[in-house]
Amino acid sequence: MATKIGLKELRKNNGKRLSIFLNEFIQEEDLIYEGSSGSFEYRRIGEIELYDTSTNKYVSYTPTKASQNIIKIRDAILAKDEQARDILEEPKTKTAKGPNQIRVYPVQAGSKTKLETAHLPFAKLVKTEVFGGTFSMDGPGEAGGGGVDTEIYSEILSMYCLSYFIVKNQAITKDTFNSGSDLIADIWPAVQKRCHIPPSLFKFSDKKDREKLVKFAIEPKKFKIGKFNWLDCCIAQSKKIKENINIDNTCHIFNDKFYANLNKDTDPYKAYLKSGNTAKPDKWNPADMWVMNRFGLSEMRKFNRESNLRTASVITLNEFLVKQWEDGNIYPISLKKLNPTSPHFSLVNSNEYVERINISNQTNPLTIEFTDTGSRGPNRDVKINFVLETIKLSPNTTAEQAQRDLFGTIGRVVEGSQKSIRLKFKVSTRGMELEYEQTKGGSKPKSTKSGKLAEAKMGALGSGEYNRLISETSKEGIIELNKIKDNYRNTDLELDTSTTSFTSHKLSLGNPGSNQQALAGQYLDNIWEAINGDTNYDKEYYLRNNTYLQDKIISGEIGISIHKIQNEKIKRTVIQNLYNACASVGIIGGISAGNDEELLDAVGSGLSNMQNIDFLGGIHGKVF
Repeated sequence: MATKIGLKELRKNNGKRLSIFLNEFIQEEDLIYEGSSGSFEYRRIGEIELYDTSTNKYVSYTPTKASQNIIKIRDAILAKDEQARDILEEPKTKTAKGPNQIRVYPVQAGSKTKLETAHLPFAKLVKTEVFGGTFSMDGPGEAGGGGVDTEIYSEILSMYCLSYFIVKNQAITKDTFNSGSDLIADIWPAVQKRCHIPPSLFKFSDKKDREKLVKFAIEPKKFKIGKFNWLDCCIAQSKKIKENINIDNTCHIFNDKFYANLNKDTDPYKAYLKSGNTAKPDKWNPADMWVMNRFGLSEMRKFNRESNLRTASVITLNEFLVKQWEDGNIYPISLKKLNPTSPHFSLVNSNEYVERINISNQTNPLTIEFTDTGSRGPNRDVKINFVLETIKLSPNTTAEQAQRDLFGTIGRVVEGSQKSIRLKFKVSTRGMELEYEQTKGGSKPKSTKSGKLAEAKMGALGSGEYNRLISETSKEGIIELNKIKDNYRNTDLELDTSTTSFTSHKLSLGNPGSNQQALAGQYLDNIWEAINGDTNYDKEYYLRNNTYLQDKIISGEIGISIHKIQNEKIKRTVIQNLYNACASVGIIGGISAGNDEELLDAVGSGLSNMQNIDFLGGIHGKVF
């Protein structure tokens, strides 16, 4: 069963989750609610009503009106007075009158429903990832099933489509996938034998699980790319994989979770976990599924036996997997949500190709895009925009050698490989994530039918990691940031001037209207001007809520730390290192100057900024 939140949960930790809820409401984002009979549905909030004790009436707030009164709304719900206590009481009947609840109305058929019975009780609000939970869904859940986990079911569906290729030597179609609510009875038993999934997650032998998979696959409403559903997506994935790797009829497909705590002798993570590297296994190799033929299974067992006798290094493991990929035996595959009309495949951490960023023509949008508007209204992020290109390596050049001289003469750009990518500050975690597609220089972009510009999320990075990677590579921008911070010495705004942990995650902003908050507003002005050359932005939006203000300050600090690097090659290296970490290419800090005299001069005597490769990730194909 999915965990629900309720208003009491939203109020905890000084309303941390309440702030998230109100932001989702203002941004008009979909939320997941539990419906009847244990089902789940997406609902967008069109209106919130709060009872006003001074007038004995409900006051209505639309998303636009709420954004202008966010502090008032938040304080009313958090206050420890009679009204707030009443708000927290669930009504005994849906027609109850008086100051007994906050009323939340969904958007329905283009307008809010005014019926009292149509309000959405907070007790039915599901604790999804945005609220710190794990629940996700891309279609209505089944009774008693707790909904559908998009990550799990999309992987299973992809495995099934690819397994069909193995068994039938042709692509699965909509006609050969399902019969009514179930998988086709004379097909799935043979196909599922090639799919290895933890039984705790999914069983092909369980009819309810199969029906959930079918419903997930063919439901078009929540895929959010035009008319396409998840089956369209996974068929396209399987075709793109088959185009790029040689899958013979002895292959089996293993879900990455299949190996968790099972001590399998074919476990590709076994040697990595013994290597002593502290990075999480999915940072070393983000594969969602492992395709192995009979020779690959045999070689994996042999490698693990030898690793039990003599611990293998990550380098040795990587070399082994590169050899197995080249021999057509073992294929780790990372799966990303894609538009079925334009699937892409790239090979990461091979000795054949590397991915390299380019910012030389990044003018629209700018490399550092720091605006107060986005596709859905005001935003709190910073975007780092660049073009990603694939390089075919020169003969006898390894992936490690390429990373040590990435911007040197290591090979040629693959024609047509260029893709627009951005690194984006992730408000919910204050981390950083990769996205495909981007806005147009701060103007309101054209949106898809779903209103979403970036469908593919490619990986994430925590605040400690991006602080370290930026500072290890170049402190130039951080030093410029600290010059701004120096203006606030001996004031109520206590800013950390460290050059290693430079973002203001621990900043105290005081109460709304306090001197601390006013100074923080001035600090944001300084940041805005340093990046954009002016202070023409909707400052009041950020002053309405300290969370918004702090988010924009942190994202601006990240922006300055890169924007103020004068040497373009060093700036490009910083962004490359951030990209590498997000995309599981590897954890690489510092500058690889090679024989580049200009870069050596720019680095100067800062030997601490010379390249340091913590580790390179494992080879994997990426379908996106």
